[in-house]
Amino acid sequence: MARVEHTVVVEGTDISFSVKKGETVLKAAARNKIVFPSLCNVGECGSCRCSLKKGQIRLKRDVSHQISDEQMVKGDILACQSILQSSVELHVPTLSPANSDDPEEAKKIEARIASVVPLNTDIVDLTLALKGPLTYHAGQFSLLFVPSHPVLSTEPRSYSLARGTSTESADTVQFHVRKVPGGVFTEWLFGEDRTGESVILEGPFGSFAWSEQEGKNSKVLFIAGGSGYAPVQALLEARRDTASIDATVVYGARTQADIYCADSVQKIQEQWQGSLRFVPVLSQEPEGSDWTGLRGFVHDHLQDVVEDLPGHSAYMCGPPPMIDACLGVLGECIETNNIHYDKFLDRSHISAEEVG
Repeated sequence: MARVEHTVVVEGTDISFSVKKGETVLKAAARNKIVFPSLCNVGECGSCRCSLKKGQIRLKRDVSHQISDEQMVKGDILACQSILQSSVELHVPTLSPANSDDPEEAKKIEARIASVVPLNTDIVDLTLALKGPLTYHAGQFSLLFVPSHPVLSTEPRSYSLARGTSTESADTVQFHVRKVPGGVFTEWLFGEDRTGESVILEGPFGSFAWSEQEGKNSKVLFIAGGSGYAPVQALLEARRDTASIDATVVYGARTQADIYCADSVQKIQEQWQGSLRFVPVLSQEPEGSDWTGLRGFVHDHLQDVVEDLPGHSAYMCGPPPMIDACLGVLGECIETNNIHYDKFLDRSHISAEEVG
């Protein structure tokens, strides 16, 4: 048995736990029954982000797609990719006390399911009525616990908040949830009518948000696939009547029946200060259908549908293969600091070896 090498102390709490040699902080926390926010366990989702206050760690892999060099210098790390080089003290958003100057510090809020409305054949709009207000930034996500469920009561799932924010805290929130075969949360949610069920929301988390540099006359490209439209919708709503921005939304889907977001974009267009285009791309639309739009994969069409790509900022949300393919195109013509993305991982994108 590997001997205990170091200890993690969670700032501002009496929580501490041992870490074995070569073990990541996240795995050590799970072994000690300490609930860290997490989803993918492979450094892609960013949900286990925390801050190193004392001590030293080494990273298993490059995490610059989630944490910038500047943020890393300040101490931001991913627990799932951090191996201790000494005992450490960490600030963990879900465990450490909130900072008085950080109104968006994560917190737990009791809620109930107000409605589950189908958006297409495998994506629903999940609306929660909160028992307390939630303040968040468009683009962020929350963790959802189900107290009555043997797994989900302690192992939450993360979903992006689907609505833009205003100056008021939200007392209802919405998520776009895609049914994933074998997915614990989605099998539970889609299995029967869950209206009125109690859940616990924890959040907000995540740094996927409007860049401060996006202002008047900016050009922005949004790329979304599947339920990845949820944070894009939130970002669009947050800026629909505040800035003159020329935006293009490229949405990847399989067939016409899967395009659930056209009406949403149209409503936002009515208030958008600037131009807002919607370009769907279908990868599995039957050849004999009446579809006259683009076919194939999103990355194959970016150069054609967006003029002056180098002059754009890009925001992408969706499955990892789509994001990676688009990065291959955008990385050739858009500066890295102008490309923002959030990979939506589920069981289909994570191997048993990666999560074991």
